[in-house]
This record gives sequence, C-alpha cells and structure tokens, in this order.
Amino acid sequence: MHLDLSQQRHCFGINSLAVDESNGLLYSAGRDSTIRCWDTEHKSGPVHKQSFTHHTDWVNDIFLCNQNKTLVSCSSDAAIKIWDEEEGTCMRTLHRHGDYVKALSFAPSAQLFASAGLDANIFIWDLNQCTSPVVHLPHHNSLP
Repeated sequence: MHLDLSQQRHCFGINSLAVDESNGLLYSAGRDSTIRCWDTEHKSGPVHKQSFTHHTDWVNDIFLCNQNKTLVSCSSDAAIKIWDEEEGTCMRTLHRHGDYVKALSFAPSAQLFASAGLDANIFIWDLNQCTSPVVHLPHHNSLP
C-alpha cells in the first residue's frame, strides 16, 4: 500500500540529511518532528520508505552509524534518540540538555558522539552504552 505523496513528504522545512550510500537511502530530518527515509535507487525515482516519528519538536540533526544500522537524532524537544534503522523503532531516548539540542558529531573510530544545544552545554556519549555522558563540557556564564 502506497501513501498519498502529500503524506510521504515533510510538511515543513528540512534541517539535516544523512546518506546511506551502500543501500541507496537518504534520511531527512524535518521541522515537522519526523525523520523520513527515502529509497533513492527505486526504478521509478526516489520513494518514501519509512518515517521515524517519536520526536515532539523539530528534528535538528541526524547521523548514521554501526554500518548504517543505527540512526541518531537530536531535536528541539531536548532529546537525543537512538533508532534501529531497519525496524524504524526508537531504542533509547537520552535527556541531559536543558534546551533544544541543535547539533551532533560522530567519531566512528572511538564510537563516541557529541551533542550540543542552546543550553550551551556539550555532552560526549559512548554509543555502545548511551546511559549517561562520558564527558560534560559545561557552559560558562562569563567570557574570558
């Protein structure tokens, strides 16, 4: 069963993209609180494959890891979510930021990722555990 095209696309702007080149997939993170997966190698052109819908505000950044089997996202709902890409399910939600989480950066060789938000904090997480940050770089109220 195919959805109507208007139900497949984002209804607001797109904040971030991630590419799974080996499987011909493109992920888009939107201001409609969803992440959408697109099959870019379909014979009739790009088609919507699935949606990830557990965020409650803008999805600001995403990245793929673990041989493109895991998707990590951050949102203006102040959450970071770890997704099973194949199942489309949220495996874990991380809450440490006190405001919108705006950016993620992944270090594949160390299996660590950093998150940064409008609360001016940076957290570094171990992707294999994801229970609590391994490093916290707190914000400072005064400039040097």
